[in-house]
Amino acid sequence: MDSALILPGETVPTEGRQGMAMRHWMMGLVGLCLTLPAAAQTTVAGIATTAPAPAAAVRPEAGLTVPALQPGWSFALTPYAWLPGVSGGITTPYQRVQPHFDMGSGKVLGDLSSAPIMLTAEARYDRFTLLGDIVYAGVRPPLQTRGIVFDGGHALLLNTTLEMLGLYRVYAAPRMAFEVGGGMRYWDVSTKISLDPGLAPGYINKTTMSWIEPVIAARYTAAFSPRAGVTLYGDLGGFGAGSRLSWQGIGSIDYAFADWAVGKVGWRSLGFEKSRNGIDLNTGFNGPFMAVSFRF
Repeated sequence: MDSALILPGETVPTEGRQGMAMRHWMMGLVGLCLTLPAAAQTTVAGIATTAPAPAAAVRPEAGLTVPALQPGWSFALTPYAWLPGVSGGITTPYQRVQPHFDMGSGKVLGDLSSAPIMLTAEARYDRFTLLGDIVYAGVRPPLQTRGIVFDGGHALLLNTTLEMLGLYRVYAAPRMAFEVGGGMRYWDVSTKISLDPGLAPGYINKTTMSWIEPVIAARYTAAFSPRAGVTLYGDLGGFGAGSRLSWQGIGSIDYAFADWAVGKVGWRSLGFEKSRNGIDLNTGFNGPFMAVSFRF
């Protein structure tokens, strides 16, 4: 039916009434669709604003200083500079003579007998980590004899430490990890003790000690921001199988310059107690270190 006017007195066929009703229903539906977007807006002080959508849940961002669990292999190589002080005591066959030495980090720089080598390497697969570490350093500390039998002296101490550990991550979170494990540590320690004559004639003793000992270890890493975090590591070894006792503690503040490079600044302590051929050696290395860990 066309859109002509219906004059009074005229009748509309049934088909016409149905068509008009359908046309009015369609026009109403179109108008409703046009008004729905406007209804979704709220006008405040003449400014139209759209109601915000519900916020989606946000997962906490993982810390770059905590290595993420990965199904494949990942690696890290960490060269570092460690400036330890050296302290300890040496008991010789002369029972009344107990030479000891205590050198701060600054004095060690002037008494190094060779360039130190310090390097750590890691290989990770899922929750498992293989950790290797090498330390080589040599110093010439002066000796104080605490008596008149000998009038002082000096020592040459060369130390090489190789460590191989396996760690398992027992707790893992985006910004925290705790690992425990164990392995072996190899020591090669060479000493030369020279005591200057006093009431007794001078005394020289050269000793080389090498041994392998079991080690138990734990490591904790945590991130307090996406790029900054801390690492705490400790181990104990020996237990009479090799040395009487050996120990190590490392604490560092870490900062991720990129996902492949993490800088570390901290403190490291490494020491042992060992007896051989009448020489009882108790030595500890303690001091600050700086490192950069390269991940790939």
